[in-house]
Amino acid sequence: MPGRFKLTNSLIKEKADQIRKRITTNMHTANYICFTIDLWSNRQMKAFLGINGHYINNWEMHSAMIACNRFIGRHTGENIRNEFDKVVSTYNLENKIACVISDNASNMVKTFKVDIPGFKNSLDGDTESDTECDETDDKVGNDDENLETVDVEHESFFPKHLRCYARSQQLVVRDAFKNCGRELKKALTKAASIVNHVRRSITATELLEGEKRLQTATVTRWNSQLMMVRSVLSVDAKKLEEVNAPVKLTSFERKLLNELCEVLKPFEFATTIVQKEKSVSASLAIPTTLQLKHNLKELKNTAKLEHQTVKFIDILEESIDSRLIRYEQEDEYVLATMLDPRFKLDWCTQNFSKHEDLLVSKLRQTSVTECEETSPPRMVSKGDFFSFMDNVRSPARKRHQSGKTTCEVERYLSEPYIHRNDDSLKYWSSHSKVSPGLAEFASKYLTIPCTSAPVERLFSIAGKIFRPDRCRMNDETFHNLIMIKCNSEAKNA
Repeated sequence: MPGRFKLTNSLIKEKADQIRKRITTNMHTANYICFTIDLWSNRQMKAFLGINGHYINNWEMHSAMIACNRFIGRHTGENIRNEFDKVVSTYNLENKIACVISDNASNMVKTFKVDIPGFKNSLDGDTESDTECDETDDKVGNDDENLETVDVEHESFFPKHLRCYARSQQLVVRDAFKNCGRELKKALTKAASIVNHVRRSITATELLEGEKRLQTATVTRWNSQLMMVRSVLSVDAKKLEEVNAPVKLTSFERKLLNELCEVLKPFEFATTIVQKEKSVSASLAIPTTLQLKHNLKELKNTAKLEHQTVKFIDILEESIDSRLIRYEQEDEYVLATMLDPRFKLDWCTQNFSKHEDLLVSKLRQTSVTECEETSPPRMVSKGDFFSFMDNVRSPARKRHQSGKTTCEVERYLSEPYIHRNDDSLKYWSSHSKVSPGLAEFASKYLTIPCTSAPVERLFSIAGKIFRPDRCRMNDETFHNLIMIKCNSEAKNA
């Protein structure tokens, strides 16, 4: 058996180097790499910068942890960018970056708006507030209005930055919880009080033995509050009264909480599907937003809801329009949705020609003559989340008759949609020779994850490595351990 020093200074390092070399080779065979990036601090208040790489090889989605480096200094956009550049340079991936995904903190937003010599920079003098995660900057126009547009020829200096969709969705729900009516707030407060009482009382815990365990809510995850409410409602009202909590839920309050669960059920499902790491997710952002709006409208029009619940829905609708509208305006998400054969342009109710022209312009072709063509048939299944598309038929589109790449776009858009449960990458694997230009774009835009959840999962693993009895672990050993842990499962990725 090797000793502790050999294990730490030799064997772990050698294994980490092997894995690092493997993922470097794999990433270099990919055409494009997308990065998810975030900052984290352990219990000893040491900060680390985590970076995950996401790419498509042989039409399969892969991801790899490429860095979880110690971050020293203020958490300003400039410092984060310098560390990011070092990591990218180490792997020699500068020319493969498709985009970077992060949360909505102001310092992360500013990270990829760094100054270029000769261009005005509004970010000089970052304030100390950049150290904190300011998620209130998520609304459209808060951070871009004072920034000058950079010339296209300098675009390579700026990796395209996109904000985490799941985090924006969380802020939508948080807005509703924050501004909901007094009765609903009172019911939520009572539910939280009951949970706290049961989890601190041995007698109450014994009385509820055999029942579903009551869940506590956390600040970082909105759906934990939904889980808390459900766990309280799952216990019979009479049995819940026996625990002698300081407060009790009335029948009206239980009705409000039940309606709340029904309203937030689609949001819970949407949060789950957009955070998938091993499948295409960028194409889900826009259809998910439209489906949520459709669900809220349908629920308000068809169900008999209390006034407090209707107000809650109104706040959700308003917040969706202010926080999630940006994703319908991002070319990357529009193109990813168009290049997903499950959706194409079926989600689009207006600006149909504009979106088609965007794809055509990306292939650098012009149009001459036009003709009319109806939308292709779509394959759906019962219980499909994106059911709003069943009632949306894209208008007749103008078909361009000239240009090889233009015909490639026409052929793709006129083909039948694949089933919503099918794999989009398998479609492009079989059509890469038929539509080589579009397949190239698909390998770029479908690589994009629409959330920063993958890098946040990295920190969950990091927290387990930094156990109290490992508090003296040096940074190199930690990085080698997490490199092995996060990348050892997908050996052929």
